[in-house]
Amino acid sequence: MSTQPFRVLIAGGGVAALEAVLAFQDIDHDHALSVEVVAPESRFVYRPLSVRDPFGERATREFDLQPLIEGAGARLRHGQVDAVDPDGRLVTLAGGTQLDYDALLLATGAAREPAVRGASTFSGPADVAAFHSFVESLCGGAVRRVAFIVPQGPSWPLPIYELALQAGTRLRAAGGEAQLAVITPESGPLAMFGDAASEVVERVLHDHGVTVHPGSYATQVSGGELHLDMQGSVRVDTAWAAPRLVPRVPAGVPAGGDGFVPVDAAGRVKGFVDLFAAGDITQGEVKQGGVAAQQAAIAAQAIGALAGISPEPVPAPPVLRALLLTGGEPLWLRSDPWSETPSEASDEPLWWPPHKIFGTHLAPLLARLERHPAEASR
Repeated sequence: MSTQPFRVLIAGGGVAALEAVLAFQDIDHDHALSVEVVAPESRFVYRPLSVRDPFGERATREFDLQPLIEGAGARLRHGQVDAVDPDGRLVTLAGGTQLDYDALLLATGAAREPAVRGASTFSGPADVAAFHSFVESLCGGAVRRVAFIVPQGPSWPLPIYELALQAGTRLRAAGGEAQLAVITPESGPLAMFGDAASEVVERVLHDHGVTVHPGSYATQVSGGELHLDMQGSVRVDTAWAAPRLVPRVPAGVPAGGDGFVPVDAAGRVKGFVDLFAAGDITQGEVKQGGVAAQQAAIAAQAIGALAGISPEPVPAPPVLRALLLTGGEPLWLRSDPWSETPSEASDEPLWWPPHKIFGTHLAPLLARLERHPAEASR
C-alpha cells in the first residue's frame, strides 16, 4: 500500500462542501486522506433564514470558512475551479494554478438568475431591502394584488411560500387588505412533500390569506398583467418570483441537456470512478440544502471506499425535510419514502437538531455554534 495520503479535492464552500468535510473527519480515523477545499468565498452564508430578514432583525448568519474547515482537519484554498481534466485527474483554477487529485467532489452549486421577466426576484440576502420596501407598500395600501411565483424547472420553492405567508401575516397585523396568490406549476403547494403535508400547507396558506393556483406557468409580467402559459393573464400590482438556477459546472465536466451534472446514487459523475458531485450542480428537480448534505455524505463515504478506509455506501432516496416559516408558528414538513408516514406536517420538530438545513454532520455543528457564538462571526 502507498504511504502517501489519498488526495481529495472539494470544489465549493457551501452546504455540500462542509457536510463532506465533516463526514471525512468522521471516517478518516487514521489520517489516510489529504482533504483540500477550494472555495471562491471566505465565509459560509446560512441562506435559508434570509426570508425572515425583511420582517425584522437580521436573521441570516455568516461564519468564517477557514476555522470550520480547518477544525475538521482539512485545508482551505481560496480560488475557483474553472476546468477539470477527469482523465488526467487535474483541476485548473482561475489564474492558471493546477492541482492534481485522487478523488474530486464538485460542490460548486448554482447561480441564481431572474426566472420571470418583469417580476422581482428574491434570491437571498441581496434582495432583503427591496422586499422590505415592498412589504411597507403592501401594508400601507399601495399594493393590492400580489403574485408570488414558483418558476418552471429545478428549484426549491419553499422560500417563495415563506415570503407569501409572512407578508400575509404582516398585512393582517397592519389591518390591511390585499389579494395574495402563489402561482406554481406544482400539482399542489409544496407537493414534493406528499399529499398529506401539501394539504396542511394549503390550509395554512388559506388561514394567512394566500390563495394557490397550481398547475400554472408564469411567463412574464408586463403592463400590470401576469401572463400565464396557455391560461391568459391576470392583473397584478407586483410580482415576486423564486430564481432560476444555473449550475456552475467547470469546463471538462460532462453535463446533461439541462446543464446539470448526472450522477449515480453514490454521487459519482456517470462514466467516472473518482469524480463526484453533490448539491445544486447535480441533476434532479429538488434543490435544497438538506438534500445536498445527504448527497455529500454519501459521496464522502464512496470516496472513503475508493481510498480503502470505509465500506461502500448503501444509497437510499433522500429524506426531504423543511421548516416552513409563516410569520407565526412554523410548520415542520417531512417526506420519507421509508417511513410508515411518508408525508408529514407538524407544529412540533420532526428531527433534531431542529435546523432549517438538516445534515448529519452539519446540523450539530451549527447547533454548537449557536450555543457558543464566540466560535462564530457574523
